[in-house]
Order: sequence, then structure tokens, then C-alpha cells
Amino acid sequence: MRAMSTGESTARQRFGNPVVPPLGTVRRPGHSLGGASLVSLIARSAVIEFLVVACAAYLASAVYFEVTTKAWPPTDQYLPTALFIAGMVLIVSLALRDFAAIPAKSQLRFVSGGFAAVIITFLFLLISMFVFKVAQSYSRVTFFTQLTLVAIAVSASRTIMFSRIRAAITNVRVLASRLVIIGVHDRFLQIVKSLADDGVQIAATFDFPTRRAETGSADKDEIDLNATRQIVAACRTARADDVLVVPTDVNLSLACEIAATLSELPASVHVLPQTLLEHFRTARPGVLGTRTTVQLVPRPLSAFDYVLKRAFDIVVSALGLFLFSPMLAIVSAAVKLDSPGPALFRQTRHGYNNEAIQVIKFRTMTVTEDGHSFTQATKTDARITQIGRLLRRTNIDELPQLFNVLLGEMSIVGPRPHPVALNEQYERLLAPFMRRHNVKPGITGWAQINGYRGETDTTEKMKKRLEYDLYYIDNWSFMFDLQIVLLTLFSKKAFLNAY
Repeated sequence: MRAMSTGESTARQRFGNPVVPPLGTVRRPGHSLGGASLVSLIARSAVIEFLVVACAAYLASAVYFEVTTKAWPPTDQYLPTALFIAGMVLIVSLALRDFAAIPAKSQLRFVSGGFAAVIITFLFLLISMFVFKVAQSYSRVTFFTQLTLVAIAVSASRTIMFSRIRAAITNVRVLASRLVIIGVHDRFLQIVKSLADDGVQIAATFDFPTRRAETGSADKDEIDLNATRQIVAACRTARADDVLVVPTDVNLSLACEIAATLSELPASVHVLPQTLLEHFRTARPGVLGTRTTVQLVPRPLSAFDYVLKRAFDIVVSALGLFLFSPMLAIVSAAVKLDSPGPALFRQTRHGYNNEAIQVIKFRTMTVTEDGHSFTQATKTDARITQIGRLLRRTNIDELPQLFNVLLGEMSIVGPRPHPVALNEQYERLLAPFMRRHNVKPGITGWAQINGYRGETDTTEKMKKRLEYDLYYIDNWSFMFDLQIVLLTLFSKKAFLNAY
């Protein structure tokens, strides 16, 4: 079996073309792309965090005593406490698997995990001081100063650590895993790039080990045991950390038999059916009662996520209505004076779970179309009033939707609600178009701040908008919402195609 040269592999990896060994070729461990071990890098990061936390905790006590007594804190009391805090943060972080799961975590989750470890540590410290009756001799100001400074130190150090580790993985300075892939070669190539970005080295690739059955149905395949044994031997030679089986719909039933043979290896065995790869990018392990399932489409928001998002919506909409109330009154008067008709109008649109809602907007046209009697606005639309053109260009016409948000019909951030006629038109053309309504529609959204707003006179335009809306649903986080709000205010793209 031919081993690929280190120089060739590294060069091709760094220029964004991940190396896939030819079928049956094993890249041996001695020819790895990176010199450093991910485990050692993560271990060093954990040690560094321990030292940072210890220094931050002791520095907090030193600052307090310097300010209040112009003296150094008692070493016999505050140094052991600083080491105790650092040790507890490390233990809790290891228990939460913060460091072990860095390759699969986002930066936000890694940093928030550190913050959770700090909170648990200080709660435990407080309970311990109370139980052992030493709380009275420990400065309360020092306690809260340590809590604050340690939280800041952990957040800062983890942000830096995450960036360095991810950069090392992306640039192939370290390897997260050595992987062997079994499947149809031209089918699994689409996942190789994403695996390479996560520091996974493709150590070997093999065709699905099947052969035509000798008895029974002429078109039925069965496992080729000799080929499977050769794959097991090759995996041992490659020292594979993981083995990924990518069956097609035809040989899906044989994947379990192959996995049973592969279980002889000291490696994790994964099965990713080709159907999931092509159609269900959101698939993940799930639990239903006591049963483990493959969750093809996850629920968009957990109960906690919903409460957090709803609280944000209430605060922002109430504050916005209060701050913008003079503007709302002035704009209402301007709309009335500019053209005959109401200042506000309601239009039926689809909301959460496809339920019909009445969206409130400033009237910007000479007509107030609703239902199926609807025609999208165009750039030179004669129906748009003079004041309406200004309102649409500056997004001020959307401000009355703060009432919809306060009532719980909409959210500050989410896919923009479409008129009913537009939804019915594209529901037949694009699937799964109505998945946009798995969360509440928003005043602003990920598609809008990326310039995908305005007229959708072609299916391709709506398809791009749908892609961004579904990306938002599948990747929602509170920080993502805040990012979209800020970009809505300050990004030029948010005002593209506003007419």
C-alpha cells in the first residue's frame, strides 16, 4: 500500500483541497499532516486555565487588601483558597467535558461552559465556608471580587484558547482524529471538506464490502467477509480513531453487519446513511422516552431558549414602543397628509406553525392589498407614495410590528413573514418552504441583513432567502439574535433592495 508524502499532503490540505487517499490506500500514522497532538494541546490549555484562575483569584484578594489596608493578604488563607478555586474550576470543566469536546463545540458554548464552571465553583466555595464556619473570617468583598475577576479571566482565556486550537486544527498543525471511511467513493466526498476543517485526517477509504449473493435473489447483495477482514486489518495498520460507514439506500441493511465486525477495533464506529447526508443535515442522536433515536429534524427552540427569546422580545418591543412613540405619531401624521387612506394597515401573513396573523405596518402605497389580491412591490412601483418610498428605504414602515412582537405574534428576529399569496406560490416550488414558520416571524432576519429582501421575481431569489432563513432556524442562539440586531442597524447589506 502506498503512503502519501507529508509535504504533498500538507500543501494540498492548506490550500483547501483535503486529501482523500485512493481506495484501499492507507496513510500510516508516521505520515501525519501535523506534528502536535490535539490531546497535548488541550492538556496544556487546561493547565494554563488553572494557572490563570489561580492568579486571578489571588490577585483579586491582593487588590482588595491593597486598597483597604495597604497590606498584602494573609498568604495562609488566600493562597490556598485561590488554588482551591482554580482546582475546582478545572474539575468542574473536566466533568462537563468542556475541553474534550472543543473540536465539536462552538466558541460561545466553550466560553459559557467556563462561566458555568466558575458559578458552580463559587457556590461550592460559599457552601463549604458556611459548613466549616469560616465564612465570617473571609472578606465578602474579596469573595465577589474574586468571582468577577475569575469569570472575566476564564472568559478571556477560553476565547483565546478556542481561537488558537481551532486555528491549529484548521491549519493542520494538529489532528483531532484519524478516520477510515467505508462507502461509495464519489458519494462521500462531499463530507470530506467539513471533516478536514475539524482536523480529521482521512487515513484510508474503502468501497462498501459487498458481493452478489450466491443463493436466493439474483439482485441481492451480501457482506464480503474477506473484504471486511482486510478493512479491519487496514484500520489496525492506520491506527484509526474513528471508522465512518456511509451506506446507500440499497445496502443500508448491511451496515449493521459491517459495524458488528468493525467493533473488534479499538475505535469509534459511526454509520451515516447517504439519505441523511443528502437530505437531513440537521440529523442527530435523539432520545424519545427511554429509546435512542435518530432525530432527523430537531425542535427549533428548547423550552429555555423560547423563554429567553420571548423575554428579549418583550423587553425590546416595549422599550422600542416607548422610545419611538413620538416618531410613530409623526410618521402617522405624515402618511395621512401625503395620500388618502389610513396611516396603518393590517395584512394577513403566516406566523408560527403556519397560523394566520395580522401584521401591522405603516401604509406606504396607495393600495392596501391583502389575501390573494396581492402584487409584490417593484423598484419603480407607481403605487408607492412619496413618503412611503422613504419609509421603505429606511425600514421605518416596519416599526408598528413592535406591537405584533409585544402581543407574541412575531419576534424581533426571525424569518420575515410573507403575504399568504406569496407563500402559497412558493410552497409548491420549493421544499421545505413552510419550515420557515417553525419559529415566529421577525421584524428583521438573517436573510434580510445579507441582502435577500425585496422583490422575489425569480425562484432563485426566493431559494437564497429560504437557505438563509433555514440556516437561522438550524443555528439559533441568543448571541446570533444579538448579532442580527446589530447588523440590522449598522450593516449596509441590511438596506439593500429596500424599495
